[in-house]
Amino acid sequence: MTTMTYTEIAHANGAWSARVLLPATPFETVCGLLKDLTAHTGMPITAFQFGGDGDPVDELLLVRDPSRTHGTPEVREYETLATRLTAETGWPVASAHSPRDGILVGLGLREGFEPGAPQHSLTEVEQHLAERGTCWRCRAARLVSARLVGGDVQWYDEVGAVVEAPAEMTPVIEQMAGTFRQDRFVVTNFSNGWTRALATT
Repeated sequence: MTTMTYTEIAHANGAWSARVLLPATPFETVCGLLKDLTAHTGMPITAFQFGGDGDPVDELLLVRDPSRTHGTPEVREYETLATRLTAETGWPVASAHSPRDGILVGLGLREGFEPGAPQHSLTEVEQHLAERGTCWRCRAARLVSARLVGGDVQWYDEVGAVVEAPAEMTPVIEQMAGTFRQDRFVVTNFSNGWTRALATT
């Protein structure tokens, strides 16, 4: 199998996330609310909805996703977005439980973007991490994004894994992304205060 290597394609100063707690809500309902929020504000949204495929959502993590084409809103704009989401839904932001150091990465478990491509498992992610480092955390999630383009909301979602780990495990995450044949992923580095999008070369 050809080894995949990654290059930074977009960079944003600042590392931000917001952990939102909500009563158990159907995945499709949460997606609809996020799509509407993007449509009304024009802000791109990327979120990790924790739980397995088909599970209701009771926790989500909002993150930034740098874009070379569209640019990346500032942290303060996302703080305003999180405040608006809370105001409209009543879902509180649990600031004390959001990541504060190390790295945060959402990885898709399907190889590439084709619907019928091979699918990996959370167990494979955990095994890869356990063999190469310590002090990490891995959770199943649906990775979703919404962006307003030409007046329409472009939506994407897939089953994935969210990894929180020490910053020195960044090469381990990159190696795992290659093993899972990921074309693109984003690293939020709270220790160094930056967010980077990496893509295959």
